[in-house]
Amino acid sequence: APWLLFLLIFLWTPPHFWALAVKYREDYASVNVPMLPSVTTLNVTARKILAYTLALVVVSLVLAPVADLGWIYMGAALISGGVFIWSALAVLRTPTPAAAMRLFGWSITYITVLFGAMAVDQLAGHALQRGRILGPERLADRHAGRALADVDVKGRVLPVGDGRDLE
Repeated sequence: APWLLFLLIFLWTPPHFWALAVKYREDYASVNVPMLPSVTTLNVTARKILAYTLALVVVSLVLAPVADLGWIYMGAALISGGVFIWSALAVLRTPTPAAAMRLFGWSITYITVLFGAMAVDQLAGHALQRGRILGPERLADRHAGRALADVDVKGRVLPVGDGRDLE
């Protein structure tokens, strides 16, 4: 999962910054900074933005089963990813600074929603696990049925197999 998180940020960065660079392409060109929109056409830039966005959304969806994320994350990834793709298509259809800036604004919202959904999903999952005590006061893994931790009668989580009896 850590590699997928890295890949998520890696794939998010180009469409995010290229969208901003569309607006400032003349500035980049005037100081010889080879940002993609200043060295190629807006149409080529828009196609690359769309390609990276599609790859980004795929990685965000693959992350769900790999990181054991639930429906909260998956719903946020599907909806926000769909809006990101739609915004990238809008830039491709109308490659203007205004369309690119709308995509830039959405990209910030997208990454915030995605990571926020990861956190909420994990917190909700832990709360569900904590409330679902099976057998002799043990938390059960949601999918494999393996014990994650011992829980004493006061609700304190103890490491599995530490040799202490439950109170």
